[in-house]
Amino acid sequence: MEQMTITEALSEVNLVNKKLEHKKKNALTLLVKADHAPDPYANEGGTAEFLKREFQSIDDLHRRLIKIRSSISKANIENEITLGNRTQSIHDWLTWKREVSKPETSFINNVVNNTKSLLDENSKQPRVYESADGKKELLKLTPNVDYASFVKKQEELATLFEQLDGKLSLKNATIVVTIH
Repeated sequence: MEQMTITEALSEVNLVNKKLEHKKKNALTLLVKADHAPDPYANEGGTAEFLKREFQSIDDLHRRLIKIRSSISKANIENEITLGNRTQSIHDWLTWKREVSKPETSFINNVVNNTKSLLDENSKQPRVYESADGKKELLKLTPNVDYASFVKKQEELATLFEQLDGKLSLKNATIVVTIH
């Protein structure tokens, strides 16, 4: 068993992925050789044996990657972050950040921008309509949503992102995971 912070574990994930990329790329160049060419790995048992060891090394690195990621996931499920009045596991915050926040932010931005655009357009170029009694009247638009609350929600989301990133960095630097 080995222990490290999540930050260190994530750094190792990047290192393992680079090693995997290099080993796979190298292995692909050695799949076949011309019979007349000397074997570049003759001193190591030949290219075929070298490739067997490389493929085993790739498998080992894959297992290492899974162990590290599993340890990080376990820690993210077991540890919580509180932002404002909302406490969730790190896992749930990360899920929110990846899968909910972008569409939510986009929707809120659309509500704010579309409402403002329609109201602004009507104030700049007022339209006239004929009322039921035949009189011509200026068209008045009234939002069906609490525009101010959506503007406030935009600001809250921006703050939430900043705070979340800061808390995640702190947690990653302080939570110790055990790699089995």
